[in-house]
Amino acid sequence: MKKELISIPDLDFEYKLWKNRINFYSAEIILFKARLSSLKIEHSQEVEEEINLLRNLNNDVDSILNAIKIQEEEISCFSEDYPINKSHSHYLNHKTLQKKKNDLSMEFIKLIKKIEKRFALFIYN
Repeated sequence: MKKELISIPDLDFEYKLWKNRINFYSAEIILFKARLSSLKIEHSQEVEEEINLLRNLNNDVDSILNAIKIQEEEISCFSEDYPINKSHSHYLNHKTLQKKKNDLSMEFIKLIKKIEKRFALFIYN
C-alpha cells in the first residue's frame, strides 16, 4: 500500500493474501508432522522436539488467523470511516498484523530448513 488513503478493498485484499499464505503453512505443518511421525515409526528417529516445534508454530498460525478475522470484523463495523490514512488505528493494527505474519513466515522457513537438514529431507532447495 503506497497510497496516502487506504480503502477497505485494499485491506481486504491483503488479508486474503495473508490468510492464503498462512493456511498454506498450516497445511504444510500437517504434512511435516505426518512425515516426522512416519520417520519415528520406520527408523526409530527421535522427532518429538520437531513435532513440538511444529505444534507451537501451528498455534501461532491459529492465533494470527484469529487476529486477522477479528480485524476484518472490526473494519467492517467501521466501514463509514473509510478511506483512512496511515495514522488511523485500524491501519496501525493492520501493520502490527503484517509484522506478525512476516515473523511467522520467517519462523516457518527457519523451522522447515532445520527439519530438512536434520532428517536429510529435500524440501526447499
